[in-house]
Amino acid sequence: MPRPPLALFALIALASPAAHADELRTAREQPLAEVAHTVEIRIADGVATYQVRRRFANRGKVAGEAGLAIDLPSGAAATGLRIRARDRWYDGELVERRELTGLGAHAPKAPALLQWLWADKLYLQVFPVLPGQVSTVEYTLTVPTRYAAGRYWVSYPRIDPGEARRLAVPTVTVVPAWGDAATEILVDGRRAAPGTPVVLTPPVREPWRDAIPDAPESERDAGMAPIAVAAPSFERWQARLGRAVASPANAFARLEVDVAPRLSRLPVKPHVVFVVDASYSGGEQLVAAQLATLRAYLAHVPDAQVEIVAYRRRAARVFDTFVPAADVDRRLRDARYASAFVPGNGSALDEGTRLAAAALAGRTGDKRIVVFTDELVRRALDPAAAAAPFAALAPETIVHVVAPQVDRRDRIALERDDARPLAPLATRHHGIMATLGGFPLQRERDKDLPPAVLELVRPTRIERAAVTGGFALPSPTLREGDGVRLFAARSAKEAPARVALTGVLWSDPIRRDVEVTAGFSRATAAFVFGLDEHHRLSRDEMTTVALAGRAVSPVTSYVASEPGTRPSTIGLGRAGAARRGAGAGAGFDDATCYCGTLHEHEPDLGKLVDTTACVAEHRPPAGWAAILVVETTKDEVVDVSAPAQSTPFQACLVEAVWATRLDAAFTRDHDSFTVVLGAR
Repeated sequence: MPRPPLALFALIALASPAAHADELRTAREQPLAEVAHTVEIRIADGVATYQVRRRFANRGKVAGEAGLAIDLPSGAAATGLRIRARDRWYDGELVERRELTGLGAHAPKAPALLQWLWADKLYLQVFPVLPGQVSTVEYTLTVPTRYAAGRYWVSYPRIDPGEARRLAVPTVTVVPAWGDAATEILVDGRRAAPGTPVVLTPPVREPWRDAIPDAPESERDAGMAPIAVAAPSFERWQARLGRAVASPANAFARLEVDVAPRLSRLPVKPHVVFVVDASYSGGEQLVAAQLATLRAYLAHVPDAQVEIVAYRRRAARVFDTFVPAADVDRRLRDARYASAFVPGNGSALDEGTRLAAAALAGRTGDKRIVVFTDELVRRALDPAAAAAPFAALAPETIVHVVAPQVDRRDRIALERDDARPLAPLATRHHGIMATLGGFPLQRERDKDLPPAVLELVRPTRIERAAVTGGFALPSPTLREGDGVRLFAARSAKEAPARVALTGVLWSDPIRRDVEVTAGFSRATAAFVFGLDEHHRLSRDEMTTVALAGRAVSPVTSYVASEPGTRPSTIGLGRAGAARRGAGAGAGFDDATCYCGTLHEHEPDLGKLVDTTACVAEHRPPAGWAAILVVETTKDEVVDVSAPAQSTPFQACLVEAVWATRLDAAFTRDHDSFTVVLGAR
């Protein structure tokens, strides 16, 4: 086989690696053309294998050579070559990089050479292509998949419209190792059935491109046809680990993680109790946000049975029974008419959780509690006290704690926060503590609430995700359908043979141990070259890895020939606030102080308390005085303390304070006042 002309290599070398199109050249200037180009893509265990068959016809009068610069899909490595002579196939051999020449008196035997140009380009030589005949070559590509949105993604180059007369339009067939005729496959945006050929129609060439031939593509993959295959059903996540050793000093490890398109099921006929915060500090807007979230939750479980507990200073069941989700809107209208959610002083979250736990007692099946809170509760109510009523819950009961935010954000967002003081109420019962921002709702964003709230109905992401073996995940949160692809260069000792994936679904830990497999290690070795990760390797190390991956590389090529064609070897280049007042109890944790702070203009709570009714009823002596300690959150009274041995008159004054509506001067999230009441 004659060597490719130096001018041809110069022409190819001048083309940027970003130029995406196959190019056909002929060394003997014969009228050669490609007459067929078929691709069968098989996807199994996260790896795509392309069998690419190409046929070249010679319409001239003497034997010619087909030289084809091949554009590769992203990350692809050539891992096989064979040629067809008459009715028989001849497999190629992976050898030290070389070229072929036909020697001796043998008749032409159709040898082929497949060699490296760049990580994303190969060069195929076929000689001879006899006059009036067709030569058939088939090469294999091993291609890494990308996994996103619950689909495996690969690609294949389209032909350049300018080459349409010399190159055949590719016909692609996709055969996943799973599924059936209904498995969703998209080839270049068109739906295709498994095993059905799809022609990759060349893109329309815009007239301005002919006027400006060197105009750059708008994006890296402009010449690639995307191919997507819906993933099979699997539980939670699956992973693959490969290891390719070049020498004791240099090795490679590849980890691929695919998260299931659906991590969990919806509950079936669940019993759900919503605990609604109806305190002053949230106000009507917070109540509206909670009820909107409740409705969004039930949109996912229309077969649910529902009860609601509303709490202020006291807590009460709203329906006093479980009602079908379909009846909730009507029952809510009745409840609001009966003032069930009118805001008031107090945040007796502990009493609300007690009633919720009591409502679920004796119920069977899926049991859920969703506790809403503005997190502004009395200091005496520490997390242990709030969670105490849940001690009697059935072990499988799921509890979430949600803090709606009336923050007027331009989007709805549910964000988990395990560091919040009330988080243990949820995390000890499988659930999560989360803030839900974006209230009040705007009509155009109503539709965004149910997707955000879905995470409270069933887990849709793996959180606190981590992996051993020296790998670092790009994010500790992996959502349904997410994929991770990690490639690491290490010493042989550091390249792991086993890793552990860990994370939580809501608050339940999950784990997957992943071991190196021979098949994925072979693919990993090939990807060293397809992903252009080989530059730190010596020639001998590259040879070791290339042979392990059976891949074309800067130091290896595939040669296929019918017996009788003799090759020759020719190498080619290669902070806290100050405490004030006399509050009772501790804060939620040692790092947080819900202490009173000095106001520039101190509001006078005592002036707002109406003692007239108490004085009229109990007739205290002239000059009477009483000292009470009052705790507030913004404009809400959350706790009132009187002397341990209080009189009926003092008890009446406590009730008078509880009945007081604070004004706009009270703005602190937490404050404490020593209030002196008396005859004035």
